[in-house]
Amino acid sequence: MNNNILRTIAEYLIKESDMELEVEDLTRETKLQEDLGLDSLQAVTLIMDMEDKFNISVDDDEVEGLTTIGEFVDLIINKKKE
Repeated sequence: MNNNILRTIAEYLIKESDMELEVEDLTRETKLQEDLGLDSLQAVTLIMDMEDKFNISVDDDEVEGLTTIGEFVDLIINKKKE
């Protein structure tokens, strides 16, 4: 499941990005803001779209401090367990 979530997020970020990237370029360590230039509006959109995609609900305080794709994957996994 972990790799499926990672791939889904990577595909989403590539589709929404102006950068020339491949799914394989994005790893758990990829930084959302520093490496991909995600701004706050894009981050909110990402969260909302992933909530719909994975049928989860994420509170604002749960995403504060998330900096990498891996941290976001872990959050989704934990929310799906609830």
